[in-house]
Amino acid sequence: MNSQPTFKLTSQEQALLDQIDFELHGDAIVSLRASEHLMPLLLRRDAIPKIRLRYFTDAELNIGVSCSKQQVFERNGTHGTAIFGHGNFISYLETLKTSRLDS
Repeated sequence: MNSQPTFKLTSQEQALLDQIDFELHGDAIVSLRASEHLMPLLLRRDAIPKIRLRYFTDAELNIGVSCSKQQVFERNGTHGTAIFGHGNFISYLETLKTSRLDS
């Protein structure tokens, strides 16, 4: 039994998710642009469970480091929605493939 929160994707969100190659083989730019467009859609409609957002934004859940995962991106010069199109952000999106409900 999967104990992780699940959610449905819209057809537009699913189409963007389908464009993402999580291994970044081939044309990585397509994957990164799809990621950069997908996250704001999910955030706008509160599709991502709060605990998953906290995993990225809450420093207390980033054990061993004094800042959140988001703050690490910001410290390294990547801010706002540009974070979602960064190659290191892709791994956070990969869980969407396994934790969502069929749309």
